[in-house]
Amino acid sequence: MKFETMPGLKDIRQQLRKHTHKNYAKQNLSRIQFITLHHSGTTSGDAFSFVDYHVRHHGWPGIGYHFVITKTGIVQWTNSLETVSYHTGGRNSGNIGICLTGAGEFTSSQFEAMNRLLVLLTGQFQIPVRNVLGHNEHPGQQTICPGMNMAAVRTGLYQQKSRSTATENSKNEQASTILKEFNGIFRRGMKGAKIRDLQNLLVLAGERLPKYGDDGIYGLETEAAVRSFQRKHGLSNDGIAGPKTLTMLARIIGQSTPF
Repeated sequence: MKFETMPGLKDIRQQLRKHTHKNYAKQNLSRIQFITLHHSGTTSGDAFSFVDYHVRHHGWPGIGYHFVITKTGIVQWTNSLETVSYHTGGRNSGNIGICLTGAGEFTSSQFEAMNRLLVLLTGQFQIPVRNVLGHNEHPGQQTICPGMNMAAVRTGLYQQKSRSTATENSKNEQASTILKEFNGIFRRGMKGAKIRDLQNLLVLAGERLPKYGDDGIYGLETEAAVRSFQRKHGLSNDGIAGPKTLTMLARIIGQSTPF
């Protein structure tokens, strides 16, 4: 399924306010490589109220997002994906902007709609899950936006995309979706977004990180969780998340309950 036929999607691109003489730049769809999540910072509202602020207050050509997800889970399609709108300073080109109405608190309907949209967009435009980022994860951004756990969002995407191939591939091939996005060798001392993703994958596979959780630091607690996972699944107990460990982790997650 393409995102254009997604249930709950409302195309309101022609209904929104535009600046009287300013226009956004356009780009080829082949340039799209990022999806960025935002929150509105408000407790209510939708694309029609947000565009008024963007045009009247900021003087922008139109609304800054490509999609807005309302509290009820309606996905408002607000800009064509060829549009280089303003939503992530210095990273607007090749970047789809999705905004959830809210200020760090969102409804289950919003998360369900967001996940459906992310699965469709990453598949349709071949966007790696690692390139699904929160506004504050891009370089040079000073913001708490999008007010959600992005490592958990990506973990859910890894799992959903893995499970979506279940009817087409054998169980031994289930892991390929995750591994294609999440490869490398990870060991104690490493830091960053991929370590947060690894920590969330470990928890999803049944391991515990009770003290530090998904802090993005491969410390003693994360190493212990990796060793525990390796012992349970007959792997070399070295505490290093290499290809064999990641393959097994991906297979276990691919067969588990959806995130």
